[in-house]
Amino acid sequence: MPGADGSQKRRGVAVLTGGTKERLDVGECDAAIDAAGDVTAMELGGMGGEAAVLRGLSWLMDPTPRDAGQKRVAFNLTILSQVLGTALQPDLSDHILMIEEVGEYMYRIDRSLFHVTSNPGIRKIAGLMLGRCSDVPDNDPDFVLTEEEVARHWCAQSGIPYLGRADIGHDADNQVVPFG
Repeated sequence: MPGADGSQKRRGVAVLTGGTKERLDVGECDAAIDAAGDVTAMELGGMGGEAAVLRGLSWLMDPTPRDAGQKRVAFNLTILSQVLGTALQPDLSDHILMIEEVGEYMYRIDRSLFHVTSNPGIRKIAGLMLGRCSDVPDNDPDFVLTEEEVARHWCAQSGIPYLGRADIGHDADNQVVPFG
């Protein structure tokens, strides 16, 4: 895009990490940049932040679904639990539902999974995948079951196929999951 002085303005994202500036060309996603405004720089903090941004930009450049035909959604378990039964409840029929959690006790994860899997709308999903449950405080007394055992239990009780683990969570390793 020509700048005010007639020079070519390069679109992209300048990534600042450890005092080093690196320019990432995002050529194929000009439409996304135009829609979001001109992103010129961002400072990345925390561990793995740069990799997470690069993963997101990579998806913007090539948003081809990895599993064509299968609709997927990802939610934080507590948030999903709170919207069920309200006007905000999404229709997730025939979707693979991925859930993750952060900072909740196991008894709360158990209670939320019971609530979510008991919902008639959720029972129409194609299956459930469990993402990372991180920073789970110690229960006193010990809860005994792991988050995966709890997910398997409530899926079995409700007739929802348990499809294993999902690579999502509240961390820099989180994967892009386009809602479909």
